[in-house]
Amino acid sequence: MVTVLKQIAAAIVCVITLFVPQSPAQTPDSTSDPVGNAWKTRAEVATKKLAAPGLDKCDKAVELAFQSPNVVTLGKQRNFELLIDIDGLAMVASYSYTGQQLNSFVLIVLPPEWLAVQKTDSKTLNVLVADSNCTFDLCTNDPFTPGPCAERKK
Repeated sequence: MVTVLKQIAAAIVCVITLFVPQSPAQTPDSTSDPVGNAWKTRAEVATKKLAAPGLDKCDKAVELAFQSPNVVTLGKQRNFELLIDIDGLAMVASYSYTGQQLNSFVLIVLPPEWLAVQKTDSKTLNVLVADSNCTFDLCTNDPFTPGPCAERKK
């Protein structure tokens, strides 16, 4: 009888632990997460752009990707992955941060029909989408720059 009561008590503790809300110390404070806030703001901008007319299929796909990036966190490493789907073909790009510092841009998947071009003196990645009659740009060192990066003049 005592063993059964111990099992019931242990089960109740487990259930309570699962349903207790997280303490504020476990959730990121919005003021201490400028990167998260910036991505949230970029998602809101994407929503507004998608509501306006005039986007071609490439621009629409980029804005849809920014509207809901896939966020992957492992320790202090955080990746914001963009799935850019055009006519059933998808590209995946990732902006990676350590803490609040952007440390890399990675092109994870590029359909074989697409071409990614980056000039040697540029931070802009231009993607040419075959059979879709459109292109788009991603700024590899600043995900919040719409289109091409601001380039330094020589």
